[in-house]
Amino acid sequence: MRFRAPATPRILSARRHEGTRGDIDKRRLAGSRLAFAALLFHALETTTRWLAGWLAGWLAGWLAASLGTGTTDGIRMKITIPIDVWDPRRGGLERYLALLSASLVARGHEVTILCARRADRDGGGGSGTDAGGSDDSSGGPNVETLAVPAWPRWRRELAFARRSVERFRERGDDILFAVRHALEAHVYQPHGGSYRSATRAALEGAPPPLRVAKSLLRSLRPTHRVLWWLDGEVFRRSPDVLTLSLSQVVERSLERAFPGAALRFERIPNGIPLEEFHDRDRVERAAELRSAFGIPSQSPVGLFLAHQFRAKGLAHAIRGLGAAGRWHLVVGGRGRPARFAALARHLGLESRVHFAGAIADARAAYAGADAFVLPTYYDSCSLSVLEALACGTPVITTRQNGAAELYEDGREGFVLRSPREEGALARALRELGEHIDEFRERARAASARFSWDAHVDQVVGALERRRSEIGRAASTTWTT
Repeated sequence: MRFRAPATPRILSARRHEGTRGDIDKRRLAGSRLAFAALLFHALETTTRWLAGWLAGWLAGWLAASLGTGTTDGIRMKITIPIDVWDPRRGGLERYLALLSASLVARGHEVTILCARRADRDGGGGSGTDAGGSDDSSGGPNVETLAVPAWPRWRRELAFARRSVERFRERGDDILFAVRHALEAHVYQPHGGSYRSATRAALEGAPPPLRVAKSLLRSLRPTHRVLWWLDGEVFRRSPDVLTLSLSQVVERSLERAFPGAALRFERIPNGIPLEEFHDRDRVERAAELRSAFGIPSQSPVGLFLAHQFRAKGLAHAIRGLGAAGRWHLVVGGRGRPARFAALARHLGLESRVHFAGAIADARAAYAGADAFVLPTYYDSCSLSVLEALACGTPVITTRQNGAAELYEDGREGFVLRSPREEGALARALRELGEHIDEFRERARAASARFSWDAHVDQVVGALERRRSEIGRAASTTWTT
């Protein structure tokens, strides 16, 4: 007889198996619900953090816009400005930064100047240690002297550029505001345009063989190679940098130098303190200028004021003078006059071209002259043009000068297409001599467009907008 297992255990075994499967399904369902809850919680957390970051960035931008710019109760910023040599007594960029930093401090912002050498104290000063002296007591910016090698120059330039970025990060300031030879920046204001354009312009006017030889020798010098490299490195390392351009001339020079860079411009022309430039004493200053050089009282006087005589077109100004009638030309600046004096003698103009050397009171010279003549090969936005106009002195310059964008050709002066247009320069002088009073009046009126306060307002606005961008970018990074 065949043995069969009892039925009851089978039934019990089946029931036991069904119970085990049910437990597994329940656990799976519970696990799925837990995973869904975790996913939902993560999504809500991420969304909340993103909204918080977006709101923080939006609020910073809204506050900057609603509080306004150019006021002492605006949003306080901490701004770092590197400049290799700090000497407010000099002209040009150094003088501009001294004025700008003082204006920013007066408006409630904190400004720190980083330099490799400072010469604003008695004795000139030299290389110092990090976190050097402060000028808070005078109401100006903090000034720190960074320890960098003094020689050779290429090493000093490179070390200063690197140390400036490091010191900015150590300080934790809001804005890195660079003006030249920078590795990185939030805001960049290259006063001379691209270094390539500035060095090329310095050779203009020289005989072609000499120009080629000097260009070749310059390309072999380590210092120039480092400066050329730094000229573009700021755009490679800081792709979001905001470039404050003084003129369209600056923008075109940078676009030609760096065709592949994503350049972002905000054009803010130069400004000058209008209260310092006037011609209320024109009669006295005109008599003084003519007396100093033996110029007849009825002869009109042109003024050429620059340090780089060749690059600023002095030879063309002298040649143009020859066909301009009774005009005399007073030449001021620290350039070497010998070859230009020889040119004047060669043209029979030695009695009408007067070399004054460095002029201590430029305002008096502007006010005493009947025209300011600057047929330059390249100038980003010449302050001397704006100063002359503010003194009621009409200007003749070239379209290679960014300042020519700020006045109208034939109205406040004349704009030459090229420095070599010597015939056009002579015609412009004759036209000015015939209608000098009308040109003076229009020149004074034009100067109201480039006041210093308006310039600072624009710079502060750009800095505050850039800081808002940085804040929004930081909030986005934090949320992700």
